[in-house]
Amino acid sequence: MAWLLATSPDGQLRDGPKAVQLAESACEAEPNDPIFKATLAAAYAETGRFNDAVKTAQDALGIAEAAGNNALVDLLRLQLSLYNSGQRYRDVR
Repeated sequence: MAWLLATSPDGQLRDGPKAVQLAESACEAEPNDPIFKATLAAAYAETGRFNDAVKTAQDALGIAEAAGNNALVDLLRLQLSLYNSGQRYRDVR
């Protein structure tokens, strides 16, 4: 749910503060889950917290690389490039 609230291309569905709340809770429960961290990074970016988004995405990237999760590594690299340039991620699926 946090991913949808943070990344939906439909502005009526996005709710950055709620996405942050949900994703932070997920990360507290599973602090080494790179998907939860990627979601939290997207939520931070949605609320304009780009420094937090970059740090969180970098953490997720390290975990994903160590696990050999190449698809997630690619997504996180894309996310990082956006967050570093002050842009939010939109899921186009």
